[in-house]
Amino acid sequence: PGTYRSGSAINFAHGTTVTLDAQGNSDGVFHFQAGTTLVTAADTSFNLIGGARAENVIWTLGSAATLGARSVMEGSIIAGTSITVGTGSKLHGCA
Repeated sequence: PGTYRSGSAINFAHGTTVTLDAQGNSDGVFHFQAGTTLVTAADTSFNLIGGARAENVIWTLGSAATLGARSVMEGSIIAGTSITVGTGSKLHGCA
């Protein structure tokens, strides 16, 4: 858990699996902030372990989010301009 910042974009390559480990703290919050965009390439997924919960994952973006085809995303996405969800993608949270 914690706050993670990027002055520009957050990008995940094709087929990436990101593991978020709350280390036994089911109230632990993961807050990701980007000055511009979040982009997940096709087949990106997130693995929540150690008590991590989708409702405690927050993505705050200066402009836009784009989820690639078949991506499985965890958390709530707040974007300044737009959120695009690719074919077959799933969001366990809200946008």
